[in-house]
Amino acid sequence: MNFSTLIKNILLLLTITKLDACAPTNDSVLAFRFEQEVRTCVWVAADPAKRCVLQNDIAGSVSSHCPFTCNVNTCVNLESNMYFPVLLGKNGATVYKWKKCPWINENEFKHCANRCARPGIAETCQVQCALCAAQITLG
Repeated sequence: MNFSTLIKNILLLLTITKLDACAPTNDSVLAFRFEQEVRTCVWVAADPAKRCVLQNDIAGSVSSHCPFTCNVNTCVNLESNMYFPVLLGKNGATVYKWKKCPWINENEFKHCANRCARPGIAETCQVQCALCAAQITLG
């Protein structure tokens, strides 16, 4: 690793840790997929004691997507680890694809600014969008 890359990585780390770690966390406005069903945080709120603890290795944890409803009170930058629908267009057709937050920074940050600008994404994927912003700033 050369000196320039090292400095860039240090600045990136400082940018990420500068996020307001103890800011109130809101529920994601995006739907999520759990056990082949499309759910929302409104569904979780109907029975939080039962639904906030739901998780599995593939889908993730419900509380990461609905931290306000699930009363997740941590001083970490929480982001959803659930699949959420993203509207994608290609060759004039639009379809929904299920994505997780790491999708934002695929392809070496090539499309991250556009992805974070989509409704609900920046709030749902705070860490990935902070990485994106830092990468754009540092060039």
